[in-house]
Amino acid sequence: MKLEFFYDIVCPYAYIASIRLSTLRVKVGESDVAFTPVLLGGIYDQTKAPQGKAGSATDAQPRQKSVILKQDFERTLATHKIPLVWNKNHPVRTLDALRALTSVTNQSDRKRLTHALFKAYWVNGLDVSQKAVILNVAKSVNVALKEECWNDKQVSTALHEATTRVVELGAPGVPFFYLPQTISGEPACYWGGDRLVFVESHLRSLQFKETNPSSTSLPPPFPQLRLAPSSSFPLKKERNLIFFWDFSSPWSYLGFNVVKDRLQPLCGPNLKITHVPIVIGGIFNELGSGNILSLPPQKQRYGGKDMQDWIHHWNALPLEHTSQPPHPTTLLWPDRFPIRSVTASRVAILYPETTTCLFDASWRFNEDVSDANGVEHVLVEEGYGDDEAADMVAKATSDSAVKQALWENMAWAKRCGVFGVPSFVVCEFGVVWGQDRVMDVVADLLAGVKVVDGKKGASRL
Repeated sequence: MKLEFFYDIVCPYAYIASIRLSTLRVKVGESDVAFTPVLLGGIYDQTKAPQGKAGSATDAQPRQKSVILKQDFERTLATHKIPLVWNKNHPVRTLDALRALTSVTNQSDRKRLTHALFKAYWVNGLDVSQKAVILNVAKSVNVALKEECWNDKQVSTALHEATTRVVELGAPGVPFFYLPQTISGEPACYWGGDRLVFVESHLRSLQFKETNPSSTSLPPPFPQLRLAPSSSFPLKKERNLIFFWDFSSPWSYLGFNVVKDRLQPLCGPNLKITHVPIVIGGIFNELGSGNILSLPPQKQRYGGKDMQDWIHHWNALPLEHTSQPPHPTTLLWPDRFPIRSVTASRVAILYPETTTCLFDASWRFNEDVSDANGVEHVLVEEGYGDDEAADMVAKATSDSAVKQALWENMAWAKRCGVFGVPSFVVCEFGVVWGQDRVMDVVADLLAGVKVVDGKKGASRL
């Protein structure tokens, strides 16, 4: 086994992942992938994840986040041409369906039944909490299912043990992917279908090493899937991108580097970027959400790992339209967190050319930019004179127009529905959230490829 896929039928993202596993950009054999059903509610219980009244983690998030994630979800369906009709009874209790799957130990049979149950739930709208429905679904794909499975203590124990195991591997939810071995000799784990790009890259490296055992080099990682053809770049006509970020956010730091080092060179001079520094803590307070420290410990740990995964990915992925190597990105967690970014943001508004050095100071060199003295020190290290740096900070912090500009940035972000950073507004297409959406979703939209809806897929504007 090269890859293990953990899932619950109740999760639409796991449904999407189950289909995408059959269309990976690297070929894997039937026996190379194992399907392991787990209890999503059990993961939430063991990791103390917040849940809504119906047991769904998405019910516990701010409305603004739900709106933007729904748009992202629909884009994903359209990009991969995956059919989905929202089950009117969602979330449906899937315990018996998962017990049935656990009782089917033959992986080929389990996979057929898994796909059939996902289709029953997410395409046909069936109530898979009903044992009769489960039996009929199993019969339709020629899987012999015994009714005794629902009273079999060994089956129940195996399902709970699988759930505990995936939590111990670090899963905050599903879909979750486990690679028992990578080129480094160590295992690797990833949460979410949008992290399949990492899975694909690991599998390709393993296959390359198997066929080229004496080679000292490895193939580069796969890029994210983009719909726009390469001929769309550089952009042929001017496009505007609004980029909301905050110095206090490590994800903003990564997103800033991806935009600067990858998106802008890819799109060329016709990409016009409006940088909008904000203080995301103000929005968090209004929404009743918080920074990474407010997350459950399991999600905090995975978030830190995910940052390093992306840094490794960006550092290894070749730049497009150039032979130059990528500018290496590193991240060093600051001693003082959360970062108070008001002063640095005001300086960046008045002196945009300081943005790069202030981001690097915050997240690359562990320098404190939470007050005027810290920002002055960074500017001096960047090459500004002592008096010049002091004057820059003094003007930025005392100028009422700068204060008003930061306030207006915050109001602008709220009007757009921003709930986190980095966030992007691409032309007329609404908000896109996350540095992991820059080189696929944002680039596609800038190139004129937009998702119409989950049924029609993508179309050219």
